[in-house]
Amino acid sequence: MTPWREEAVLAEGPLFRVSLASDESGCRWVLKARAADVRDDPVSALRLEKEARILCGQSHISGIPRFHSFADGVLVMEWLQCGSLLERAEKVACEGRSVAWPTRVARWVLALSQTLQELHAEGIVHRDVKPANVLLRVEYEPALIDFGVAVDGPAGRSLPRPWREDAVGTPGYAAPELRADPEAAVDPAIDVYGLSATAYALLHLRRPGHESERSAPVPNSGFGTLLARGLSPSPQDRPPLQAFIDELSASVGQRTV
Repeated sequence: MTPWREEAVLAEGPLFRVSLASDESGCRWVLKARAADVRDDPVSALRLEKEARILCGQSHISGIPRFHSFADGVLVMEWLQCGSLLERAEKVACEGRSVAWPTRVARWVLALSQTLQELHAEGIVHRDVKPANVLLRVEYEPALIDFGVAVDGPAGRSLPRPWREDAVGTPGYAAPELRADPEAAVDPAIDVYGLSATAYALLHLRRPGHESERSAPVPNSGFGTLLARGLSPSPQDRPPLQAFIDELSASVGQRTV
């Protein structure tokens, strides 16, 4: 008999089904399992196992969901109940931006950049940073989710051989080198691009397109200039994550965003 009582389906796609469930004591958790159509697919199984391994092994990092258990193909993790940054942006798009919105975005992005720095120190590159993959624990505590296409470990691969990744990332948020060759694209600069694209999308309320189609930087251009560098097509031209954190910290501290 399962110890979980499902309350709602939170997301359902071609590979995974995510639901909200409560345990015997009434505590709520998120359950992630493979969709029925891919129960025999080894790649989706490997991705889910990797996500469980990362969440379990990096439980000291506060900016990711708290791990509960992984058994019988079901990953159980913390319920982050304050919604995603994508949902926040959609709400702001309907209601209008306040003058405080850029500062709020900057604080979220700074917290995310610090989480990514901790992950990179452990050899983990997320490779799919975007507003939909950032959930809020409370107002200014974002948590990065969905490590299915992350690279972890000394092998520098997303999947063990002989499997290969043919398509990774989300259009508008995936770095050019990731779109060109998912197998070879394992550098942390990929996450700097995704982080910058996420910030851009939140500030402009639309995902960044081609460089020539992007809106002008946000006023008080320190933040906007930093994002423009982070969105450089060449990974060598993007700021290292520590420099990104230092510049953004200075902007937030001086309220120049």
